[in-house]
Formats: sequence, C-alpha cells, structure tokens
Amino acid sequence: MEVLNDVIGRSGGVRWSALVGSDTTDHLRRALTSGCCILHVSAHGTSSGELLLEAHSPPGTVFRFSGHEFARLIQEQGVRRPRLLVLMNCYSESVARCLQDTVDHIVCVDERFPILDSAVVTFTRELYRCIFHGKTVLSAFRQAREAVRSSTNDEKMKEAADRFK
Repeated sequence: MEVLNDVIGRSGGVRWSALVGSDTTDHLRRALTSGCCILHVSAHGTSSGELLLEAHSPPGTVFRFSGHEFARLIQEQGVRRPRLLVLMNCYSESVARCLQDTVDHIVCVDERFPILDSAVVTFTRELYRCIFHGKTVLSAFRQAREAVRSSTNDEKMKEAADRFK
C-alpha cells in the first residue's frame, strides 16, 4: 500500500481503488461499484487460481475467490468497469484469463510461479509512475518489467521480471 500511496499524488485525477491482502469481499464489491478506472488487487493467490480475501463474517475467515466469480462481479458493473486491473498476487494469470473479456487491460503474475515481494514493489512503483505520467499501459508494463530486471544483479529478480504478464 505504501507504494500505491507514493504514486497516488501523480494520478492526475484518475479514479482508482486498491485492495490489499486483508481486505474483504465487501471491499472488493465497493471498489467495483465506485466506478474506478484502475483496480489494484494485492492479495494472496493459490496455484489453483484463486484469490484469497478475508470473508465478511466471521472476522479472519479466508474466502477463496475464483476468477469466474470475479468476472461476474465486474460484468455486473456494465459501463462502469475498471479499464485496468492489476493483480499483484502469486499465480494470478489463471484469474486474469477468466477476466480477459471484462477489462481492457490486465496485468498479472505467471500462473506457474510465486513472485518475490521485492519484485512486486519495484514493478508496481514503475508501472504507476509511467501510467500517471501519460504512458500507455503496454509501454508502462514494459518499462516496469525492465525496472525489475535492472534493479539488481540478483538472478532471482531478473527471473521475476519475466513472471509479470
């Protein structure tokens, strides 16, 4: 969330919402009904293609949210759908595949691998910096991957750069 707060000042009035790990399914519904242009989801993901969000009741209960359920919620928004969905959780590519007909642009993580937190931070910071400075999503995505790749000599980070899709 700190990374997102760092770049929000440069958003140029773009409506966006962020969901972070402990957010509930109710927060997801609220974010979608707000009419945001960008929806950023940072949660845990499973290798079976689910997002893990906290259930409304009882507190602390984890709710497994499938890509198909997520797609249904987005489709219910009609013309108020987000234009860009950023899924920064491990294995999120399979969720993204379910959403490809509901959102113009989706950024996710390869469904075959977990992702390093440090790679997510670097990627996210650069992605939004570029977007909020007027770059296209594709250009911002490419630049964010390169930022991860060149951020260190650590081979794990270089491999992580290719896990963003």
